[in-house]
Amino acid sequence: KISTITARKHEYKRARKTACDRKPRQAYSTGQLEQLENEFKNDKYLSVSKRVDLSRSLNLTETQIKTWFQNRRTKWKKQLTASLRELCKSSAIPLLAHSTPSFASPFFAENAFSDVVIHHSH
Repeated sequence: KISTITARKHEYKRARKTACDRKPRQAYSTGQLEQLENEFKNDKYLSVSKRVDLSRSLNLTETQIKTWFQNRRTKWKKQLTASLRELCKSSAIPLLAHSTPSFASPFFAENAFSDVVIHHSH
């Protein structure tokens, strides 16, 4: 019975392109990365019009812009989670020790903790 479940599980996986079918990895220039990072600091989610503008100004496809932002948000969330774990370990915020932030929340996305300074006295 376990082998049946395992076999079914793999049927639903999206087929990945093989190395031959895939485009080579995009190497972004320093200027492109600076502009992308600046946009990301301003807004974690791009509007369609902003994506079109960035695509034109950076000479990248909209898909490349969209993918870069998706990957950057993933990196940001991992960094944020690691920072929260460190805060919990240091007992700065003991109540958050057993909870995980909701990254799906628009409030959370707009109010990142990167600008928050917590003063904790021992």
